[in-house]
Amino acid sequence: MLALLAFLLTTAGATAPDLPACPEADALAAFSRKAIDPPRRAPGWVPAPAAEREALAASIAAAAKGDLGVAKARAEAARYTLCVGTVGADPVLRWTPPGGSGRPRLMVRTGPALPYQVQAPHAFYDKGTRRQAVAIFRDGGARALLVSGVHRCTSNKPSGCSGYTLACGKPARYPASDMAHNLETQFQAAHRALTAAWPGDAVVNLHGFAEPGVSVGDGTRAPIAADAPAARVAAELKAALKKTRVTTCNAWPGGPKRATRRCGTHNVQGRELNGAPDACTTEATRGGGRFVHLEQSAAVRKKVAEVTAALKRAFSPPAGIPPPSTP
Repeated sequence: MLALLAFLLTTAGATAPDLPACPEADALAAFSRKAIDPPRRAPGWVPAPAAEREALAASIAAAAKGDLGVAKARAEAARYTLCVGTVGADPVLRWTPPGGSGRPRLMVRTGPALPYQVQAPHAFYDKGTRRQAVAIFRDGGARALLVSGVHRCTSNKPSGCSGYTLACGKPARYPASDMAHNLETQFQAAHRALTAAWPGDAVVNLHGFAEPGVSVGDGTRAPIAADAPAARVAAELKAALKKTRVTTCNAWPGGPKRATRRCGTHNVQGRELNGAPDACTTEATRGGGRFVHLEQSAAVRKKVAEVTAALKRAFSPPAGIPPPSTP
């Protein structure tokens, strides 16, 4: 159904039924820091109510089926505006919350796309990952873009999920505003809906760390297949980032020696895709073949073109075979 929507969006003068056009010439303009306007520290932010999370997920599911009237109504119930726009020559759908709300922003290509989605859960803590995610979506052919609207340390209340962090100062449980460690957020609702709507897609979850180079993993420390998304991404990054230390959290036949540096085993997006029985409290024991946890040094985060090109190659089909289209 979205293939029909893509045809409508690329037809001269046509607009999608029931949906407004995004006001910007480039729909990615809504992902700038100024447009997002992340809220100040606690107590100015709380997670969205369950009804709004459910409404956003329903909107994404309806849009993926081409039911744009329902998608618009459910987006409004979630306090989002759903609009049609373009990124370059590509038609897109965009879900935009009010600026300063702390809610995530998301976008999907409605035409041909590569089978992966890019996420920035720490967009205002891991510096550069917001700009990087936008560039990867724009130039890397990704299906979907999901960017947090809040700094991970904004809340002073724990999320309730397992693990501790030094990110916000002294050792503490993950805060509720940490999108990679809280199941009860609009970010997680969108993640679930997007990955359910396109079950063949992998997810690249962008992060930054203080160590040199890059650590790639699937959210576990278990062995993986040589053609798993995390293995392909690691191989392409190693080829693209000359003289950069690229390590992996997983072993695979013919792969490099494993080095478990920041493997994302507490990441709730990865835990869910990897089939953990309780993604909030339990680590997954084996990967599900859809999650890529990417930790990057500050220097690597600045090499946006190189990382984008590596991801595009990792998810491109063999030469001569066209990329998959949206169902």
